Amino acid sequence: MLVKRNKNFCLSRCIATMPWYNSNSVYEMYFWLAIVAAVVATTRATTVSTGCTNTPCRKILALHGGGQTGISFMEQMGDIINRAGDEYEFVFANGPYGNDAGRLWIEDPPGGKGQPTTDPAWDVESTNLLDSVVSENGPFYAIMGYSQGTAAALSYLSHVDAGTFEVAITFCSYVPSTHEGIENRIRAAVPFKIPMFIYMGQLDFIIDNCQSNVYGSLFSNVTRATNPDGGHEPPAPGEPTFDMIFTFLEADHTDGSYTPPAIKSYEEVDADCPNFIEVILQLFWPWLVGLVFLVFGCFACCWRCCCTKCNGKGQSRTGTGAEQEMVTD
Repeated sequence: MLVKRNKNFCLSRCIATMPWYNSNSVYEMYFWLAIVAAVVATTRATTVSTGCTNTPCRKILALHGGGQTGISFMEQMGDIINRAGDEYEFVFANGPYGNDAGRLWIEDPPGGKGQPTTDPAWDVESTNLLDSVVSENGPFYAIMGYSQGTAAALSYLSHVDAGTFEVAITFCSYVPSTHEGIENRIRAAVPFKIPMFIYMGQLDFIIDNCQSNVYGSLFSNVTRATNPDGGHEPPAPGEPTFDMIFTFLEADHTDGSYTPPAIKSYEEVDADCPNFIEVILQLFWPWLVGLVFLVFGCFACCWRCCCTKCNGKGQSRTGTGAEQEMVTD
């Protein structure tokens, strides 16, 4: 017998499974409700901060990648935060677009990336939000961006006054070229004079190195850090580029004592960059070779089995015929 359950019945069953439903006291129920409210509030908050225990801290405004949140980016940045220590406070902002599961700084063009937007204020909600964050939490020493956060950082630098940030750091950078209005506003402000640190991985198949090289060409004072084995993520401990972040952060960029390393040939704006297929092959060629051998081995095994069965059938027929001949004789 099938029983049709309405939405109210399902909702009541769902609530009955919640921890607070079977609580032994009203205080326990309020405790669980407070936990849920705190989680929701943190997800929807404009910013989340690592705090400052050794005042005065140098504050870094950190902009997450597309589809992330401030919290998820903070988790991804754990090694960098730990290495920075108590002298730095990271303030992670949440992009205004998207949803609680994944935020955006710049929405995609309505007609797809093949039809760029032309509105210079296409990301105005991001600009307004960051204005509020800087006003309420500043002053900031640095602005930091990852993936789409680098496009947002670049857009915001073209909006704010020089000196709002002393330095900038980006990982897996690109210029938002699918938004012509924003890009034109950015290019009207070049060259940016703020000291910029740009990291890229040569095995990044999401944002290719040519995009990062174009990004770097917009700054007159740029430090490039490239990991030949890096992908689409910030550098990790043990990589030379990881320590370069803190050499850059801790340097004095006002007295001429810091000199950026020379730009490598593959970091030039006109450098040849591996395409998507080349990067994928470079990343996965051992597995692809193994797969080819596996498929070949399976094919050879099947072929051998089939041939053995065929030969076996032929031999049995021959034997039967010979026996018949002997009986006839």
